[in-house]
Amino acid sequence: DGRCFRGMNETATIEMDMPLKTAGADELPIPLDLGEWAPVSQLREWIMAEVGTLNWTSPELMELLRNQPSFEPKALLNTMVLAYATGIFTAEEISRRCSTDTEFRAVRPRLPPIAAELKTFRKENRGVFKWCLAKVITRALKAQFVEGESIEVLPMGLRRYVVKNAITRLELARHLDRGGEL
Repeated sequence: DGRCFRGMNETATIEMDMPLKTAGADELPIPLDLGEWAPVSQLREWIMAEVGTLNWTSPELMELLRNQPSFEPKALLNTMVLAYATGIFTAEEISRRCSTDTEFRAVRPRLPPIAAELKTFRKENRGVFKWCLAKVITRALKAQFVEGESIEVLPMGLRRYVVKNAITRLELARHLDRGGEL
């Protein structure tokens, strides 16, 4: 529900003549691992930049952090969006990567999160995950298919497709985690 991250503003205009190198939204396969379109280090930088634009000074969040000083929502969000952007969906695997993968160690909380913490955080902040993933997928798509910096915003149909892909990633993570609990 994004309860801790209010204050995001998206204002932009739609430009219809986008110089794509190939495919339209109906035939554009977005890879589960966006590392196929951009280096993981670049994805990490984009994620950190997008997450950094969120309102991290809201009174609700500040109160939560005062009451739980070890809680690191920004690091959790960076970590989980990086995982979902690179095709890693189960909380167990994300937790493991936080200890073994240098890209994940660069963004994770001070203490590697446990799977239950990741699942709860995803459930409580689904809206913010969807927003962040859509932003990162859009950046990766532009890096792969758009020549130059000629567009600000994707055409509406392509934007809907990107948001749907972000939602699919969250649903996949939720279902895989539920399957692991059986």
